[in-house]
Amino acid sequence: MKKRIIAIAMSSMLVASMLTGCGSSANEQTTDAAEIVEEVAEISELETPAEPEVPAEPFGDYPSLKELYADYFEIGVCINPTIVSAKKYSDLTVREFSSATCENDMKPEAIFNRSESLKDLENGGTHLAINFDKAEKEIQFAEDNGLKMRGHTLVWHSQTPDWIFYKDYDTSGELADRELMLTRLDNYMHDVFEWAENEHPGLFYAWDVVNEAMDDDNHMRESLWYQTIGEDYVTQAFHYANLYAPESIKLFYNDYNAYKPGKQKAIIEMLTPAAEAGDLDGVGMQAHLYTGETPTDFTSKAKKYADELGVVIHITEIDVPQPEGSSPEGAQGKYYGNLFYALRKAKEEGVPIESVSVWGLTDGLSWKKGEKPLLFNDDFTGKNAFYEVVEAATRE
Repeated sequence: MKKRIIAIAMSSMLVASMLTGCGSSANEQTTDAAEIVEEVAEISELETPAEPEVPAEPFGDYPSLKELYADYFEIGVCINPTIVSAKKYSDLTVREFSSATCENDMKPEAIFNRSESLKDLENGGTHLAINFDKAEKEIQFAEDNGLKMRGHTLVWHSQTPDWIFYKDYDTSGELADRELMLTRLDNYMHDVFEWAENEHPGLFYAWDVVNEAMDDDNHMRESLWYQTIGEDYVTQAFHYANLYAPESIKLFYNDYNAYKPGKQKAIIEMLTPAAEAGDLDGVGMQAHLYTGETPTDFTSKAKKYADELGVVIHITEIDVPQPEGSSPEGAQGKYYGNLFYALRKAKEEGVPIESVSVWGLTDGLSWKKGEKPLLFNDDFTGKNAFYEVVEAATRE
C-alpha cells in the first residue's frame, strides 16, 4: 500500500452553496478562514442560488472540455451539495468534466469528530476519529457519473479544529508533544486511506496531503502542526501518507502563488526531503490568477517543480476575475484561452501536467462571484472564457 486520504470542511461556517478557494492569488495575500467568511458574507445573502432556466442548446455542437483535452490532462471542477443536488448543475458538470474535488466537505473541519475522539482518551488519545458523512453525497455523485476525484485536503493550517493539537483535546489545556502528534498523524493517514481503499476503491487518483504550509514571506507557517511536531511536519506527513495510500493515489503538496520565484524556491527546499524519500508524487499549483499575469511564466514554473523535484503537476483552483475596462468579459476570455493554450503546449513539450481544475462551475456559485471568474454564466451558457478554452484545445 502506498497512500491514504483525509479531508476537511469549512461548511459549518458557510452554507454548502458557497465556494471557497484554498489560497490567495497575487493580489490576495491571506487565506485566513475568518477573513474569507467576512468577505463572502459581505458579497451576498448566503442562500442556495435558484436554478435558472437553461437554453435548449447552450453549447451548440462543441465537444465537451473533457473530450477536447483528453489527450493532455484531466479537466476538473470543484463540487458542492448544490451542484450534485440540482440537475441542471449536475448535468453541466458531467458533460464537461472528468475530475471532481470537494470544495469544502473533505477539509479537516468536516471530517474530524471530537466526541468520538474523546472516547479514545483512555487509550492515550492517539486516535483522531474521522468520518466522511458530509462528503458522501458528492462522493456518490462522482462514482455514479464516472468522475475521478482529487482528495482535498489533509494537513492544513486553516479550517482545522484546534482541539486536535491538544493533549486531552481540551484547548484550555496543554498542547500535545511531538511524539503524541506524530502518532496521531500516523493514525490519521492510516484511517483516511483505509477508508478510501475499502469504501471507494479506484475513485481517488490524487490527494492534497499538505496544503499551504508556506507563508507569503517565504517561510513555513508557524501553524499548530509546526508548533507541535516541528519544521519537519511536512516531511512526516508525506512519510505516513506514503505508508498507507494505495499506489493508485498520487500524493500532492498544494499551494497558491507557487509560481512566484521566492516562494517557489522555499517550497522546493521544504519538499526536497519528501521527494528524495520517494514520498511525494506531485505539486498542485493553485491558479487564482489575474489577467495581468503571464501564462507562459506560470507554466515555466511548473516545469521547474517537475525538473527539480521529479514530480508531476496538477493545476488546481483556477479562477480569473474579470478585469476593469471596456470589455471585461472579452479580456477575461482571451486570458483563459491563452492560459489553457500555454498549459497544452507545456504538456506537448514534456511538462508532466496531469490534471487542470477550475474552482467552480458557474459565476453565481463562485467564492468570488462578484468578480465573475469562471467559465459559465448562471443560465449555464458558456462565457467568452469557455469558448476561448474550447479554441485553445486546437490552436496552432
